[in-house]
Amino acid sequence: MRIQTKRGAIELSINTIVIIVLAMSMLILGLVLIKGLFSGANDVIDLTNDQVISKINAQFGSEDKVAIYPITEEVEVKQGDKSGFAVVIRNKLTGSTSQDALFSYSISVVSDTKKDCGISKEKIMEFFVAGSESDSDIPIATGEPLVKKVLLDTQEGDPLCTVQFRVDVKTNGKNYKSKYVFVTFTD
Repeated sequence: MRIQTKRGAIELSINTIVIIVLAMSMLILGLVLIKGLFSGANDVIDLTNDQVISKINAQFGSEDKVAIYPITEEVEVKQGDKSGFAVVIRNKLTGSTSQDALFSYSISVVSDTKKDCGISKEKIMEFFVAGSESDSDIPIATGEPLVKKVLLDTQEGDPLCTVQFRVDVKTNGKNYKSKYVFVTFTD
């Protein structure tokens, strides 16, 4: 009788160890999967224009006039690293050609940066390295997309805060569409 009890205790210990090993394996695999899902929005710097368009089309289709990538419209910029987002403008005007549909865009600060970040809107706009506005009118053929990368850069000592920006797109001088994006500056 005593031998059976010891054998039962050993089996129970082995089963417990196996369950713990399996549980830890599942936990690690789950964490890797979640990390992959949340970091799936690649940084816009590493993507080509075609990759940005295909990612946006996969999420929204080709019906949007203006889209922001990443599709969450939330961007994180770490101090000392360049990061940003992409603005995709699609010509949805009917009967236009690339010669008569001229587009432009500009980015402006919506947030109260004095209160939220402790600096002026003009200083926040200095974080833009490229793409804060179009240099001139851009011709876009009907139904065709245009991708513009917007890059930001901050240095140590710059404020850590979240700022809301508005992307205003115009065609032939008239409002076409506006989109908003939140940029969080972190260390």
